[in-house]
Amino acid sequence: MTLSNHGLAGLLVGALLLCAPTACRAPSPGEAPRVIRDVPAFSLTDQGGQPFGSDQLAGEAYVVSFFFTSCPTICPRIQGAMLELQAALKKQGHRCRLVSITVDPSNDTPEKLATHAREFGADLERWTFLTGDPKEVRASVTKAFVTHMGDMEETAPGLMDIGHGGHLILVDAQGRMRGTYEAVADDTQARILADLGRL
Repeated sequence: MTLSNHGLAGLLVGALLLCAPTACRAPSPGEAPRVIRDVPAFSLTDQGGQPFGSDQLAGEAYVVSFFFTSCPTICPRIQGAMLELQAALKKQGHRCRLVSITVDPSNDTPEKLATHAREFGADLERWTFLTGDPKEVRASVTKAFVTHMGDMEETAPGLMDIGHGGHLILVDAQGRMRGTYEAVADDTQARILADLGRL
């Protein structure tokens, strides 16, 4: 899938979520972002091989991204946006967590995620990388977070890719989805920080 298709998929999912009956009108300045939906309970495996999911995130706001370590297209930009958000949250002293879920769980083992996190400069006190049983990962991505997750396919000779949402999702401390944001948009970080400040 091309970069533009990744972005289109993320925008489409975001539009569908944000056009729910309770979320069509934009919030007034200073108003908390509207609840889009409750995020169903989920449990996967973190980069240390330990169970991690909604139970471990209970009581904390978090931002979710979707990626895979061998992604040749948009994933480095998505994770770059998360890295910048990590720095901004630390600077502001905000406790918001970051979660990145691989869409290639068959290849992205906890060990591979740990290496990726270390090389990427992730602060594992704040940022968690998740993998797990492929069926559980797919259910978490598509059902818990209502995000597209395709199958591995060859998009060009020797180039393998997995279509997935190119957006970030904000979940509040009560486990309710509050916003979707195109990961590579210029104003994404500012919008997330502003929405966090209104929760």
